[in-house]
Amino acid sequence: MSVCNTIMNKSKRVDPARSSNNRISCPNQHFIVTMESTVKEWIKAAVKRKVKSLDIMFYPGSMTENITMPVCLMTCDSLEVLRLFLYRCTLHMPNHTGFRALKVLELNHIHCYDFDLPKQFIKMCPLLEELSLVECSRRLINVPARISSPKLKILILRNWEKNRFGYKEYCSGIKIDCPELVLLEYVGPIGAFCLNTLDNLKKAVILPEDKMKQKISYRRGDDICETLAGMSHVESLSINLYFIQCVAAHDPNGSFPASFPNLKTLELTTTTDAFTMNFLIRILRCSPNLESLHLIIEKALLTYE
Repeated sequence: MSVCNTIMNKSKRVDPARSSNNRISCPNQHFIVTMESTVKEWIKAAVKRKVKSLDIMFYPGSMTENITMPVCLMTCDSLEVLRLFLYRCTLHMPNHTGFRALKVLELNHIHCYDFDLPKQFIKMCPLLEELSLVECSRRLINVPARISSPKLKILILRNWEKNRFGYKEYCSGIKIDCPELVLLEYVGPIGAFCLNTLDNLKKAVILPEDKMKQKISYRRGDDICETLAGMSHVESLSINLYFIQCVAAHDPNGSFPASFPNLKTLELTTTTDAFTMNFLIRILRCSPNLESLHLIIEKALLTYE
C-alpha cells in the first residue's frame, strides 16, 4: 500500500476536531497516479475538515513533471499555513482567486514558468504575513523580482533563482517593498538588490553565496552599500565575507551609514586582511548600543572582475 493510501485511510478515522494540521508525502513510484487521484481526494478530505495547516511533499520520478494547484485548496477558507515541496517540478496556477485566509506560505524546490512566483501569491493572499521561497525559480530571467506587500512581516529567500544555463548561474535581482517587514533573510546568489520602505525591519540576514568563487564587482559594491544603508536601523544584522568584500571594493575606507543606532546583535564572517578589519572597526564605532558580537575569522582569496 502506498504512503498516500495509508494516510488517506487514517484520515477517515481522524476526529475532525483534531485534524487542523495535516501532512502528506508521496514517494516517486506513486507520484503520477496519486497526483490525479489519491492526493486530490486527500486534499479534498482535509478541506472538508476545515484544515488550518497543511504540508504537502512530492518526490516525483522525473523533474519534468507539471503540477497544477488544486482549486479546492485555493478556495479553502480555513487554510492559514501552507508548506509545499515539489522537488524541482513545475507549478501551474489556475486562473482562479484563492488563499483568502492564508498567513504563512513556504514554497520549496519549485519551478514556476507561467507566472511571477512572489507577485502571484502575494496578490492572491491578502492576509499573508510570512513568505519563504527556498530553491525556487521563475521564468522572467531578465526582470528583477519585486516583492511588494503592505502586511508581510517575515520574508525568507534561500537560493532564489539558482539555476543553470549550461554552466552559468544567474540571478536577475530583487526589489523588496514591505513597510511592515520585521525579518529579512536572503541567502544565495545575489544580483541587483534594492530595499525600499523597510522602516520596521528589526533583523536582517544577508549572506551572498559562493563568496570564495565569485569575482568581486566594483559596480556591485554600489548596490551592496545601498543595501547596508537601507538596514542601518535594524537591531540584529548578519552579513558575510562576500558582502564585506563588495563594500571594500566600492570604498576601501568603508562606505556605510554614519550610525547604526539600534544595532544590538552583529554577526560577521571576515578575514584578517586589513580592509575587512577596517570595516569591522568602523561598524563597531558606529554602533553605540551593540550588546552581542559573533565574529567568524577565515582565510580567503580576493579576486576582481
